Amino acid sequence: MSKLDKMLGHLTIDGLDAWGDLGFVVRPGSMESWLLPPDTKEPFSHDWKDENGIEVDLTHSYVKEKKVSLKVCLISFSALEFQSKYDALCSLLKSPGIRTLYYRELNKTFQAYYTRSSEMKRIKGVKNTDMILFEMTLFFTMPVPT
Repeated sequence: MSKLDKMLGHLTIDGLDAWGDLGFVVRPGSMESWLLPPDTKEPFSHDWKDENGIEVDLTHSYVKEKKVSLKVCLISFSALEFQSKYDALCSLLKSPGIRTLYYRELNKTFQAYYTRSSEMKRIKGVKNTDMILFEMTLFFTMPVPT
């Protein structure tokens, strides 16, 4: 079993394995934005003209949507494998609806939709191998953060 095979099941998107089905691994530190608490919305308030300050309704608290990202490294061992897995990733990301991401290390599921990606950056290959390596960042929005 190679070190990369240990990545099987590390992250799934809509039941597809990030490594086994889509050909990418999550870069270290990538889940930090997913774990931050969401920002709160401004509470309802009223500014009475004949009183100091404002009156704030703090009986309810509401949160904003949350922008998150995944830093990923796409790894393939042939041009055909790269194209096949990259096409599968693009197809998944552009499909309509909310994506379900499961992160095994935390045993946690997130609901988010894909918004954009950074430019892909080619990483120099590993000596004496035919590895194809690219890195990029995938951006998502959690409409109702958990």
